Amino acid sequence: TIEYQILVTNTGNVDYPNVVVDDQLTGLRETIPVLRMGETRTFSTSHTVTSDDILEGNVLNIVTAQGDDIPDPKTQESETPSSEDQVDVPTEDVDASMTVEKNVTSGDFYRAGNVILYEIVVINTGNVPYSNVVVTDELTGLQVTIPTLGVGQSRTYNTSYTVTEEDMAHGYVENVADAVGDELPDDRHTVPEAEDRVVTPVSQAVTLRVNYTNTDGTQAFDPFTRTYSYGNNYSVASPTREGYTANITTVAGTITRDTEVTVTYTRNSYNLTINYVSTATGTVMSAPYTAAVPYGETYNVATPAIGGYTRTLAAVTGTMPGRDVQVTVFYTPIPAPVRPTDPQPVGATIIEDYDTPLGLGAVSLNAGDSIE
Repeated sequence: TIEYQILVTNTGNVDYPNVVVDDQLTGLRETIPVLRMGETRTFSTSHTVTSDDILEGNVLNIVTAQGDDIPDPKTQESETPSSEDQVDVPTEDVDASMTVEKNVTSGDFYRAGNVILYEIVVINTGNVPYSNVVVTDELTGLQVTIPTLGVGQSRTYNTSYTVTEEDMAHGYVENVADAVGDELPDDRHTVPEAEDRVVTPVSQAVTLRVNYTNTDGTQAFDPFTRTYSYGNNYSVASPTREGYTANITTVAGTITRDTEVTVTYTRNSYNLTINYVSTATGTVMSAPYTAAVPYGETYNVATPAIGGYTRTLAAVTGTMPGRDVQVTVFYTPIPAPVRPTDPQPVGATIIEDYDTPLGLGAVSLNAGDSIE
């Protein structure tokens, strides 16, 4: 604020009626009904410096004082008492400063696919207003225009950005916001502008988890979990399990984000083959028995009975291991009976057995004999 003092003095030899004191800059307008000879009136007024004044470089103030016409009886003419004065006050230099403040408002831990939220605040910290201030954030695609940004005024904008795989490779996201206004009409043709940047780190620690399950959904092994640096290669061999096959033998790749893989174990079936062979000739006595039996299942296969032969196994039984099983059942021919031709002792007991596996043929037992 510029404070002014205005002194109006009658330096003539007559009184002046209705002297109007006018200071247009400050808005002062006073009327002195009579300003007598040698009399001085004092007025105080003020002006608050504006941005236009600063752009002009100075404040020029002109004050006038004028009274009514005074007739001169000698000359029959009239004179108008009037005067003016001016004062020129220099202003401070143009300050075209402006700030752009950019802040992250969504946290401090990010990975690919996460969204970073930004707040951009543009402030006129100078001493003149700015016109057509263009605020640009190329990373997020924000661009807005502020028609007029007065001294001390601010504008706030919100925008966002989604973290990419490329950002993960860099390990950070750098974002720059800038604001540029129209050229100012000062003698230097100053352009108000400012920028701010914020660097947001993105996590390069990523986790691999491998689950091991059976086809029925139950857990086959404890999960494998490990933390890697972004972009590392990984190779994890799936545990072997007897009687089961994993759909992925090795989980491998390049890790760029948290990754979860499920390895599924399917129970295998193995072939059970039973051959039926004669011990005497090696010939096949019956068509082989074949079946696919799941691992861990029990089996019980009856051996075919063939007349005139004994079998090494009446049935083939067991639990299916993690491999194919082959069993051979042997058939042994029963010897042909020899019928007795010699006369038997009187009173002997005759046993004839030609058809059972015992194969005794014709045997005579005397009193007191036994046979097993």
